Amino acid sequence: MKEEWSNPPKWADRMLGWFCSEEHLEILQGDLYELYEYRLEQKGRFMAKLHYIKDAFDMLRPFALKKRKTHPDGYRDKNNSITMFKNNIKVGWRNIVRYKGYSTINIMGLALGLACCMILYRYVTDELSYDKFHTNAEDIYRIAFSTEDDGVPSNANGSLGPGATAGRDFPEVSHAARILKTGSGGRTVVAHEQKRFYEERFFFADSSVFEVFSFPLIQGDRKTALSQPNTVVITESMARKYFGDLNPMGKLIDAYPNNDGKKMQFMVAGVAKDVPSNSHFHFDFLASFHSQKGGRLESWNGFWQCFSYVRLAHGADEVALNEKLAEYSQKYMGENAWYTLSLQPMLDIHLESSLKSEIEPTSSITKVYVFSAVGLLILVIACINFLTLSTAKSARRAREVGVRKTFGAHRSQLFGQFISEAMLHGTLATVIAIGLTSLTLPLVNELTNKSLSLVMNGNWLELIGIAGGSVLIVAFMAGLYPAIFLSSFTPIIALKSVLTGQGSIGRMRRVLVVFQFTISIALIVGTLIVSQQMNLIREKSLSESGDQHLILQMNNELRANFTAFEAAVKQSPAVHSMSGASRVPTRGSSTDCFKYTEDKGGCAFAYRVDFDYPETMGYKLQAGRFFDRNIATDAKGAFVVSESALMGFELGTAEEAIGKKFGHGDYPNGRIIGVVDDFHVYSLHKQKQPSFMVMAPKERFNFMAIRVSPEGMAATLDHVGEAWNQFSTEAPFDYFFLDEAFQRLHQEDIRTGKVVSVLTLLAILIAAIGLFGLASFMLEQRAKEIGIRKVLGAGVPSILLLMSKSYFRLIFIASALGVPVSYWLMSKWLDGFVYQVAFSPLVFALAIVIVGFIVASSIGYQSLRAAMANPVKSLRNE
Repeated sequence: MKEEWSNPPKWADRMLGWFCSEEHLEILQGDLYELYEYRLEQKGRFMAKLHYIKDAFDMLRPFALKKRKTHPDGYRDKNNSITMFKNNIKVGWRNIVRYKGYSTINIMGLALGLACCMILYRYVTDELSYDKFHTNAEDIYRIAFSTEDDGVPSNANGSLGPGATAGRDFPEVSHAARILKTGSGGRTVVAHEQKRFYEERFFFADSSVFEVFSFPLIQGDRKTALSQPNTVVITESMARKYFGDLNPMGKLIDAYPNNDGKKMQFMVAGVAKDVPSNSHFHFDFLASFHSQKGGRLESWNGFWQCFSYVRLAHGADEVALNEKLAEYSQKYMGENAWYTLSLQPMLDIHLESSLKSEIEPTSSITKVYVFSAVGLLILVIACINFLTLSTAKSARRAREVGVRKTFGAHRSQLFGQFISEAMLHGTLATVIAIGLTSLTLPLVNELTNKSLSLVMNGNWLELIGIAGGSVLIVAFMAGLYPAIFLSSFTPIIALKSVLTGQGSIGRMRRVLVVFQFTISIALIVGTLIVSQQMNLIREKSLSESGDQHLILQMNNELRANFTAFEAAVKQSPAVHSMSGASRVPTRGSSTDCFKYTEDKGGCAFAYRVDFDYPETMGYKLQAGRFFDRNIATDAKGAFVVSESALMGFELGTAEEAIGKKFGHGDYPNGRIIGVVDDFHVYSLHKQKQPSFMVMAPKERFNFMAIRVSPEGMAATLDHVGEAWNQFSTEAPFDYFFLDEAFQRLHQEDIRTGKVVSVLTLLAILIAAIGLFGLASFMLEQRAKEIGIRKVLGAGVPSILLLMSKSYFRLIFIASALGVPVSYWLMSKWLDGFVYQVAFSPLVFALAIVIVGFIVASSIGYQSLRAAMANPVKSLRNE
């Protein structure tokens, strides 16, 4: 049956009318209508319209396009826009070749700025992409715990019970899963045949973990892989590490996950892809949660390194569920419930979580804002260089503009010329920037511990969009004003090279240079403050004597031979003190909550230790004394508390607290024997928490802390390693230093400091390149003036002062702006730390001196060369 008549797409006809000349439009449309009628009959309406659209676009060729409108003087411009654009590019290229030095400075400055922006774009987008690879990521929440009276979430970890019961008690919850970190804050020994390693990413997880999260399995069934006890899912990397090229499915591994000497055997029931770098937690082993024995699997008491997640049903109201969770703990704990629950969106964890006991160190949305701002400022500095040089060269281009206007060029054509030149500069700079970015990203990845690449996930279209956007941004930011300014010259005045408005242009250049200096001073101050704060972190983790704290992870063999092992280690003269402990700072915490009066209670970090622990860790005594082996009662119920515990448990002053009752659990009649200064358990971002130490048997020790002299560390480690191997055969010798562990907690801060330092150097380099080019050009413009001054008797020092003083005046203005700005910004950043470095005037002075040195170096060389040149050469040429 013949297809009924249908009109071609109207918008395609309108497009032809807009772009095609009248003499061609009628002919083209006639041909297209005939083809459309034929295809309508042969192929149907849809295909006919599709081909019509394609043919319409094919007709948009130079021969058919509308010509430029007739000018008022009656002649018709025969060059179409494409031809004019080609001509503009040719002229722009000739200018680049003609002024090689200034063009190189412009293009390289822009390229460096664009490369910085591209790298920071990759960094920021990676930070913002955390956890978004999960299906239904917006429906996944973590259960946050609060031990505060105001109900504000305080802990990422918590009890085992809420994660086990939430899926049963709330219809809004589609799936719930718990992830339990093992090893009492230490590392887990994993073995297969002769291969034996410490592993940091060994977790227990509910079988529903793959229903909540979208970690893909290469082998195994995601619904049943962890349904049976003593099963484990491992990652690709671990499969290669322990099994090589063999199929790991069904193979057995041994592990000591609870650090209690009890070996557990697991069968590999699945292999997962390595967890993406943009995940807020990473695992290498996920063992079945029900592999653990005992009746605590759904306990609501105590805080463990347990992280509970829920995935809400589609369309569920998280606000209503949050209200239910506020009273939920009372259902299982009664009126004595000492914590409350709330939901935390998973997508907020990496950038907006400040809870205690995070599963991994988190980042900050502030850092994203800072890096974005710094990247934009660096690009602005690069564009300022282009703008200042372009306006400075205006005298050279004046005669060109005058000649063009005399021969009939319109301002719009000149505007197009200069914008085209800016786009050409931007294109060349973008190509170089892409090359620089590609070469630099491996170094950036090493610096930031990320896996960034120029093309992420094979998305070439994104790279093309970035490149095109870079060219347009440069053309707009750097080329718009010079194009407007240069195209506005009056022909007669331009031909005389006597330009009006040069005073205002000079003022604008000075404003831009001041802006550059202000940014540079602020960045230098920021770099110096960050460096000082990181040094403070290291100092806080060292004892006053400068000794190092060597930390070993205990195992059952060492516990069984504790006294002999201790004696063997102490044979080294470098070992000053050592002690066992249930916990050490940076390796998790154990919170005990109890009543200290009939109607009042509190919570504190609990450390079960040996006699010498406070002395070994270098804690400073405020009142009372430390544990004493010669006092029998110290072994049972003697407590040493931290300063924060005085207020938390209403103990009065340090002196008043000595002898007060402080008992719970195994020691209900305990007494306080000493008060020490607060010590950090986590990073210096965290507020100081109440803590206490109490004597405990060696069976409860998970760590051995050793205070050693920093000299001859290699020999000391060899000695401790020999003692270890003598008494421990199951676990390989392993250790860490406490100061390095604290630094790892601040790894994000350290990386941020390094990145800011590099960006500061690049910003200063770009500013210096631009300043060097501007100084060279301005001195060239003033060559005759300098020659006349020399003929009239001016010396080299006076000419140097003349050329430099205006720039140092600008530094003074920039200092007045940059110092308060940098002070305010760094104060905000330091507010996130408990211990802060003090602002020193020397920091600001050093920043100003550095900028002054850069200016002196950039301006001084050019000024000296001009001052020492033969004045005859500059005066004999008009």
